[in-house]
Amino acid sequence: MLASKYQNLRPSPMLKIFQAAAKLDDVINLGIGEPDFDTPKDIIDAGCKAAKEGFTHYPPVTGFSDLKEEIARYWAKKYDLSVEPDEIMVTTGGIQASYLALQAICEENTEVLIPEICFTPYFQQLEFVGAKVIPVPIEEKDQFRLTPQNLQRALTPNSRILILNSPSNPTGAVSTYEDLEGIAKIVRERDLIVISDEIYEAFVFEGRHIPFSSLPGMKERTITIAGFSKTYAMTGWRIGYAIAPAHVIRVMGVISVAQSMGVNTLAQKAAVFALQNKDDFVKEMVETYRRRTSVASEAFGAIPGLSCIKPKGGFYLFVNIKGTGMDSVTFCMKALENAKVAMIPGVAFGKRGDDFVRIACTVSEEKLLEAAQRLKSFLEKGQ
Repeated sequence: MLASKYQNLRPSPMLKIFQAAAKLDDVINLGIGEPDFDTPKDIIDAGCKAAKEGFTHYPPVTGFSDLKEEIARYWAKKYDLSVEPDEIMVTTGGIQASYLALQAICEENTEVLIPEICFTPYFQQLEFVGAKVIPVPIEEKDQFRLTPQNLQRALTPNSRILILNSPSNPTGAVSTYEDLEGIAKIVRERDLIVISDEIYEAFVFEGRHIPFSSLPGMKERTITIAGFSKTYAMTGWRIGYAIAPAHVIRVMGVISVAQSMGVNTLAQKAAVFALQNKDDFVKEMVETYRRRTSVASEAFGAIPGLSCIKPKGGFYLFVNIKGTGMDSVTFCMKALENAKVAMIPGVAFGKRGDDFVRIACTVSEEKLLEAAQRLKSFLEKGQ
């Protein structure tokens, strides 16, 4: 009964870990990629208020105008980036924004350049739209940043689209201005379209985030993905957005009619309140993750057989496990069974990730340190 393109679908290794972890007690789960902060009560109240005021009908397909105006103000105030409301589309999470973008710009076998260690759904979305994946090497020695040099080497005569992600899930890498400037030069020369996933833009621990579209000549050829899930601890509200040239937004809007017919009205009204009122909450949360990733990178990096680069952003560690002699799935399953610590195998983010595991610092510092101690004891016992 299945379409041929879906007959060989296999779940990600991360699902295997989550299913195994659910059967155990006293597990420290370092696999969950969402803030452990609850959505602030006043944001919730704003959504409830909207319901009582009658915002319970179909919304505009690309989003309410007041929300798009607030998003435009956010990027202008924070990054001095000029965005018009008709260049914004509100979506069901950032993940729908990236999928709609790919549907709008990809032909069959369009070549898409993508970091070879990256957010898992990119691979699935590219497969579903019939694109051809061209992996761009990223190296631990470069702190997992996508460099202009590696991008240049990966190019083919048919390369058409580039996917960027900074700060990165799963590595915590943050592109430097020099990186982005060099990448922009290649984009101009090769007439590429860029999808820049900036969902973690608020989570930069050193310096400041640089929107790719803010570089000269990049706004008209960039689709920026962002949202509220991470920044305002609103993962369950399923609300994100895309910023792109108006003609691209129009096409994404038409495609979305057949998928979702607009985004939850109450989530949109809550998002307006968040943008207007919750800067202090965001600062507090980002500082919490800055401290946690610093403490955790030191603790896990000190375990014999493991090493860890301190991330520049996001809330993940990408821990090198090569010294254990195990692949990432074996390591994660043994650590779950013997240490009751759940992590995500690096191979879930690409084949080159198999020497690593992803740790989400979405538990307290105390639990992170306890998890590190459990892993240390497990490894010292000889696995």
